[in-house]
Amino acid sequence: MSRHGWLLRLYPRRFRRAHGEEVLRSLDEELADTVKLGGLRGRAAALWAIVDVLVAALAERLRPPPSLSPAPLLNDLRLSVRALRRTPGFTLVAALTLALPIGAATTIFSLVNGVLLKPLPYRASDRLVNIWNDLGQGAQSLPAVHTLDFRDYQAWSHRFEAFAAASGGDMVQATGILTGDGAEAEQVEVSSVTANLFPLLGVEPALGRQLTAADEALTAEPVALISHGLWRGRYGADPALVGRTIAMDGRRYQVAGVLPASFHLQLPAEAFLVTDAQVWVPLRIDMTKIPPRNYTPLTVFGRLKPGVTLAQAQEEMDAIAARLRAEHPVHAASNLRIRAVKLHDDVVKGVGPLLMTLLAAVGVVLLIGCANVAGLLLARGARRRRELAVHAAMGASRGRLALRLLVESLLIALLGAAAGLALTLAVLRALPAIVPASMPRMGEVAVDASVLAVASLVTIGTALLVGVLPAWLAPQMDLSAELRSGSGGSPPRQDRLRRALVVGEVALAIVLLVGSGLLVRTLAALQKVRPGFDAEQVLTFRMALPSPRYAPTAKRMDLVQRLERELRALPGVEAVGTVTQLPLTGAGSLQPYAYDEETARHWESVTADNRRVTPDFFRTMHVKVVAGRAFTDADGNTPPVAIIDTELARRAWPGESAVGKRLQIAPAGDRIPFVEVVGVVEHVHLHDLTRPVHPQIWRPLRDNMDTQLAFAVRVAGDPTRLAGAVRDTVAAIDGNLAVTHLVPMTHYVEDGSARARLGVWVMTAFGVLALILAGIGVYSVVAYSVAQRTREYGIRLALGQDPRALRGMVLTQGVRLGLPAVLLGVGAALAAAQLLRRFLYGVTSADPLTFAAAALLVLGVLLLATWVPAWRASRVDPRSALGAE
Repeated sequence: MSRHGWLLRLYPRRFRRAHGEEVLRSLDEELADTVKLGGLRGRAAALWAIVDVLVAALAERLRPPPSLSPAPLLNDLRLSVRALRRTPGFTLVAALTLALPIGAATTIFSLVNGVLLKPLPYRASDRLVNIWNDLGQGAQSLPAVHTLDFRDYQAWSHRFEAFAAASGGDMVQATGILTGDGAEAEQVEVSSVTANLFPLLGVEPALGRQLTAADEALTAEPVALISHGLWRGRYGADPALVGRTIAMDGRRYQVAGVLPASFHLQLPAEAFLVTDAQVWVPLRIDMTKIPPRNYTPLTVFGRLKPGVTLAQAQEEMDAIAARLRAEHPVHAASNLRIRAVKLHDDVVKGVGPLLMTLLAAVGVVLLIGCANVAGLLLARGARRRRELAVHAAMGASRGRLALRLLVESLLIALLGAAAGLALTLAVLRALPAIVPASMPRMGEVAVDASVLAVASLVTIGTALLVGVLPAWLAPQMDLSAELRSGSGGSPPRQDRLRRALVVGEVALAIVLLVGSGLLVRTLAALQKVRPGFDAEQVLTFRMALPSPRYAPTAKRMDLVQRLERELRALPGVEAVGTVTQLPLTGAGSLQPYAYDEETARHWESVTADNRRVTPDFFRTMHVKVVAGRAFTDADGNTPPVAIIDTELARRAWPGESAVGKRLQIAPAGDRIPFVEVVGVVEHVHLHDLTRPVHPQIWRPLRDNMDTQLAFAVRVAGDPTRLAGAVRDTVAAIDGNLAVTHLVPMTHYVEDGSARARLGVWVMTAFGVLALILAGIGVYSVVAYSVAQRTREYGIRLALGQDPRALRGMVLTQGVRLGLPAVLLGVGAALAAAQLLRRFLYGVTSADPLTFAAAALLVLGVLLLATWVPAWRASRVDPRSALGAE
């Protein structure tokens, strides 16, 4: 070996074998010539020669082997296309087997991407937080803040760039009834915001200007920003609208600007003060009329300074909470805690677990599909063994054979991905009708670059999963033996692999079937839940009473009483009631209360839902009065009375009658600190059908009316037929009042279980698809086995074996294949079902009925899949079977 042999070792081995000695001689001669030059010039020349060798060696290492060069790859592609075209049935079945799971995976990922993974559409949205106030165990925990606390955040914080606040239209006496412009009165959502909210979010108006601090002054002229949808819908996208005034609630508001079409205010489900409104007005605070610090009318947003972590921000808010508790007795009594929550996480927290569970489920379906197609390719490879042997005899290397099989797998996966993507586009178009309206960020779900990238990765991964086994096994066969025998049979090793794949398919199918079964039973249990009222035959609507015309409470009450009388007079109407907020329509106002010395001393340590109603509301909604009486027309604040629910009665006075007891509803010294409990009603599910969230205090509507009211009308028959009469009745009383949300009460009940229904539909679809794929897998294994043993079965029948016994033998083969898979699947399902516990209601994660039903269903499908090959085996013609050989 030359003294320069180490340079040769830089080349790849294939190059050294072909050119070793030649390169060594060349190196020796070149280096010898350069050394003769001597001095600096010689050393530089020698160094340059070595660098030249290094570059040449690197280029040789990076050169692809002949099997991966473009020309052979194109040839493999052409041969693969021809091979798939020769077997169109196999190609179609394999592509469709992958199309459904790939399409399902792409669809679910589109949801996950749009809802969970995309940042909120605001500037540097990862630094936006929502501020929550927690007032003790069992008390209020809401994104709601007192006005003075908000000012203290602004003054005391050093880790936030800014805070901005928002509230409902009631905060500035704006109910959102648009009139004039030659159009009918229209009710729109109004929110009041500090002038810095939109700059804090990084949102610029599409037309006009931002709100300014001067607009917040109590004496400033009324101005508003309007949504792009309202600008186009009511005002015909007139650019000249900016600077003009519009009539709302009897006042004139100058349109300062129009927000971009893409803007929507993203809010957590618990936010009940501010909404994603159509009209945005400046938040004007009269500092001379600030209520006590336990009144929390603001939703507060904050932006972290660059480099500040959420943990650091929370540390600062903890310090601010401690200072507020030290300075204000009301905060000390409630043990105030302040939480800074990432706005993105707050918005999607309710749907994240469901979507991630569905993503895991669709991954299982994709694995089943891959196992199925891999089994089909193994069976096809067994039939093509002689073909592959011929290619090998003609000079194809084993690596080239494996590469060709991988190319075929990739083509099948591409066909499946194309069909799956078409399925995804179709499903996304139908998504608004499928997904519940409460699902956040649905407007951002689309097939974008991220989804296409993931679809590409899924396709490549699928191709590898389905093709790696056939490609790995093909080069290991004895090619000369194949050419001599020409049997085309499948070796035992491949048969065992196919059976293992089918066992895995069946086990995974059981996991999905158990999951869908548990969710089906949950939905069935939800359908039986009595929400504390009877939603059937009840028509509901909402209406706002504009403050200028209905400012005195007495005037509002006169309108409500007149409207109830007019509605009761309509044909078929049985009862009419009014409430400040209907059940199952979101969070509402909370009422601190006390029933003993401990709760009075720690005011706001316990909190109840607070609703005000007219006397007939309970009768209209069929809410049971379990003790005492309902309200009457004489009830109000003189003397103050209340009705509580069974939850509060059980908590405050267990084992006693609550009727006649005094309940504290305000700190001592307030104008009305106590109310007398005159009745107890069953707990009404105001928030969640599955569990009581807060106890409830019901008060008479008469003496404290909100400007936003909801009405319930019980009808004999279909409530929707009364919709037109309701609108006409309201218009006859006051043509400037707008009726909104005119829907049956069943609409809200169904929406309360909408997410459970979505989970049921998707998981059931996945379970059925997995069951079908597993059945196809079992059928293919048994059918292939029968086809291989045709001669044996012919001999058995020729020797007199009973066809029924032969069918039983084949069926036994299928049962032996399925039973271990069922046992394995039940064990895996027991573990996987623990992930579903948070979604279950009325059923345990180890429900024996669900597990037994899933196992029996799978066994039934396996027997059905085995019966067809068994029947064919018993119908073999002995003469044809023997003659074939």
